[in-house]
Amino acid sequence: MARFEVLLSNSEKIVVDHPISGMAELASELAGKPFLTLTEITGASAGAVREIIVASNQIALIRPLGDLSTQGSNFRPKR
Repeated sequence: MARFEVLLSNSEKIVVDHPISGMAELASELAGKPFLTLTEITGASAGAVREIIVASNQIALIRPLGDLSTQGSNFRPKR
C-alpha cells in the first residue's frame, strides 16, 4: 500500500493510503474515475484510520510519502 499527501482544492491537506504501486498507477486511476477511495491517516493509533471518498477534480496536488509516514510536510505548490 502506498502513502500520499494530498492537497485538495480548498487548501486542506490529508495523508492517505491507497493500494497501488506508485504515482503512475495513481495518475491513471485518477484519469479514469470521478472518485477515489482512500484510507485517511489521522494518527498513530489503530483506531485512527478511516476510509474517505474524494472527488478527483478536487485534488490539486499529490505527493508520495514513505510507507510509515503519519504526517505530511509543509510543502506548498508553486503558483
